[in-house]
This record gives sequence, C-alpha cells and structure tokens, in this order.
Amino acid sequence: MSATTLLAIVLILALAGYLWGRANAGAIKQTGKAMHSVPAYHGYFVALACGLPAFLLVLVWLAAQSTVIDAIIVADLPSYITDGVEASRMSLILSEIKSIAAGRIFGTPDQALLDAAERYSALQDIASLAMVVSTLAIAIAGMVYARSRLSLEFRARNRVDGILRWLLIVCSILAIMTTLGIILSLVIESFAFFSRVPVFDFLFGMTWSPQTPIRADQVAAAGAFG
Repeated sequence: MSATTLLAIVLILALAGYLWGRANAGAIKQTGKAMHSVPAYHGYFVALACGLPAFLLVLVWLAAQSTVIDAIIVADLPSYITDGVEASRMSLILSEIKSIAAGRIFGTPDQALLDAAERYSALQDIASLAMVVSTLAIAIAGMVYARSRLSLEFRARNRVDGILRWLLIVCSILAIMTTLGIILSLVIESFAFFSRVPVFDFLFGMTWSPQTPIRADQVAAAGAFG
C-alpha cells in the first residue's frame, strides 16, 4: 500500500471519528443538560486524536525508512565489497542494488549484489506492511481513546484550541529554522566562494569568461571564476 493510499485511509478514519464524536455529543445534548462545548468540538477532538498522531508517524517513518534499510543492506554486504570503499562509491553500490531490486539489471552483477537486492525488496515489503499496521493501529487507538474521554463536562473546545495552538507553534518553528538554514547556507557558500575569488574582481572585473572546463586538454577551458 502506498503512503498516499494510507494517508487517505487515515483521513477517512478521522472523518469517521469526527462524526462519531459529534453524534455522541449530540446525544448528550438531547438530554437537556448544558454542555461546556458544542458537539462539533467533540468531533474535532476525536478527529485530531485519530488523524494527527497517525499522520506524524507516517512522516517520520518515511523519513527514516530508507536510511535504516540502507544501513542494514550495507552491514550485510561481504567485506570484499565494503572494505576501503568511499562514501560516494558506496552510494553507487546502493543505487545498483536498488536498480536490480526494481528489475533493471545491466550486465552480470555480482551474486552478492543480487542477494542484497532480494533482501532489499523483502525489507521494503516488511517496512511497508509494518507502517500500515502501526499507522492504522495508532489511528484507531487514538479515536477510541478520544471517544472515551467525551462527557458532559469535557472541555473539548479548550483541548482542540490547545492542540491547534501547539501545531501552529511547531510549524512556525520549522519555518523559521528552514529560513535560517537557507540564509546560513548562502552565507557559508558566499564566504567559500570569495575566499577563492577577490570581491573586487568579481564585482568590478572587466573580463567575461564563462567557459567551464570539460577535460584537461580542452582549449580555453578555464573560466574567470573556476
């Protein structure tokens, strides 16, 4: 099952949780007793408890799954493949393993790579199944737990407002950190560039030479700034 399909199922469960919570609150309201929050907030609380943890789990799982599986595959490779291999070369080996797992085989690969590709496919299937089971279990557990909390005195509006407030705070922090990361990257790269190229020559130089060298013996291959 793809992540998109899984998130769609979680969204449907969250909608069902909203309807369940609102219906329960509506039944309580029909008794004639005053409720702290309107029925819609009871539904929102159940929907958030169902969908939000499941959605976060899917995001974290997808972010970590590839790294974890790659580490397992590399650890299982024979020593004659991994010993003394640089990170760039290991990345190419992993790419070849993934290509073999996808059915794109060129030439005659090493038997160890074929075995690694088979294990990679098996780990992908296990990870996908575990993600589906874990996500649905958390979504259903969150919905049942939130439904059990609903009562006449339950302050659903306060809880929903608090969840949304923290969600906005987290999103704001992520946006700020992303912006700072972009600015810091620009500053670092600018310092690295101007440590090799004088600022005055870059801003006021009269020579235009944008050629990029392709091979060592190429004529007129040296650009003005590398």
